[in-house]
Amino acid sequence: DPPVCKIVDYSKYRYMKEKKAKEVKKNSKASELKEVKMSYKIDKHDYEVRKKNASKFLSQGNRVKVVCTFRGREVQFDTLGFDLLDKS
Repeated sequence: DPPVCKIVDYSKYRYMKEKKAKEVKKNSKASELKEVKMSYKIDKHDYEVRKKNASKFLSQGNRVKVVCTFRGREVQFDTLGFDLLDKS
C-alpha cells in the first residue's frame, strides 16, 4: 500500500507553491486592448477594413475598443456615430 500522508516542511511547501504560481503568471499572456478608430463619415471600404481588423483582433484573443471620433460641430451628429457603431 502507498503511504497515505507525507510529512513536509510547510515553509518549503509554501515557497514552492509561490514559485509555481509566479512561473504560471510569467508564461501566461494577458489579452491586450486593441483600438479601432473611425469617423462617422467613414467610406464603405475603409469601414470594411476596420471591421476586418477588429474581427482579426478578436480571433487572436484580444479585446477590441471601437472609437468614433467627432471634430468641432460634428458632435451634433452623434446619432450617425451610434448608427455606425451599431452597424454589423
